[in-house]
Amino acid sequence: MLFLSSANIRDLSPYIQLADLLNYLQDSDERIRNAGAFAMGGVTAGIVDKFFPTLLSGLGSSADARTRSLLLHAVKEVRLDIKWR
Repeated sequence: MLFLSSANIRDLSPYIQLADLLNYLQDSDERIRNAGAFAMGGVTAGIVDKFFPTLLSGLGSSADARTRSLLLHAVKEVRLDIKWR
């Protein structure tokens, strides 16, 4: 996941799907969950028109408060990444 921190520079959609990152949000380790949310925000910022609807869909369909919180963290990362471009 380390290379995903620079994902907002380019479109990584040929290499990773946002749905794959959702699995990290269910990990038992809180650090992995937080890193997954951060990476999800970075990947989404790289190609907003493709990934942001998926991110919002996950936010609307999640029944788990912890997962919703992590998805909101990812949305915040998207906003911050776009703001600093």
